[in-house]
Amino acid sequence: MGSPYATQASATALYLSVLDPALVVDTGTEVAENDGSEESVSASEQPLVALLAGQDVLSAGVLGEVAVANNDGTSAACAGVAGEGGAVEIGDPAGCVTPGNSPVVLNLVDVAGLVSARIEADAISATCAGLADGTTSGGVELVNARLIVEQPLLLPDLVVALDTDVAPNTNLLDVLDPTVAALLSPLVEVILNEQVPLDPAEEGDGYYGGLSVTAISVDALGDALADVELANVTCGPSADLAIVPVVPLAGVPVALGTLAVVGAGTALIARHRRGSVA
Repeated sequence: MGSPYATQASATALYLSVLDPALVVDTGTEVAENDGSEESVSASEQPLVALLAGQDVLSAGVLGEVAVANNDGTSAACAGVAGEGGAVEIGDPAGCVTPGNSPVVLNLVDVAGLVSARIEADAISATCAGLADGTTSGGVELVNARLIVEQPLLLPDLVVALDTDVAPNTNLLDVLDPTVAALLSPLVEVILNEQVPLDPAEEGDGYYGGLSVTAISVDALGDALADVELANVTCGPSADLAIVPVVPLAGVPVALGTLAVVGAGTALIARHRRGSVA
């Protein structure tokens, strides 16, 4: 076995900010940080569904956050939501969420009497996995997901099935009929499977990049402005402790955490900005 690595992973089920009325729902972030001294470090949480009280943007029965960091430089994470009776757990990275007995409903926009749009699904999750050499992968799972657009004064209601294998950084409006996209585009922007590489270090300096994945990212303007990041995970970066001995073992996760925040750019910085605005 080679020298140990320091690495980290994180998982956040939900960050939601609404300006009118001012409201923030933040399930918190589970972070697994391994300084190379332990075989494996894990963090797991099922945030209370009671956190969703007082808002009508998201309804769900289960919120889950799981992250794992190993001393061989590998990492994994899963975050997601499901209906009542569902579960979120690390294991199969392509299926870490077990659907519940009721649908998850994410309301995207609602302009009374004109148009409303929502996503319904049995479960929604994001996963990632990282290797010691900086190779990372990630994706989302949208179980039986569909977009429902209601426009009583204009056109018949529209139901569009959403592919669970949606490509990274897919703009939802780009896969809709142009007429419907034109109707929604002034009101909401929705990115599916948002993926942002973490800031890569210089080659040969012992640091190896990572990846941030968000299942659904929403910026909505209707009766109120809402920002939503549903199911966000990060894996890596990692550090080869044989090459980076100048960083104290106990301080490596902190150094990596700083790199991750800087590298994720708008995906992570926007979260803090939204929290301060709301």
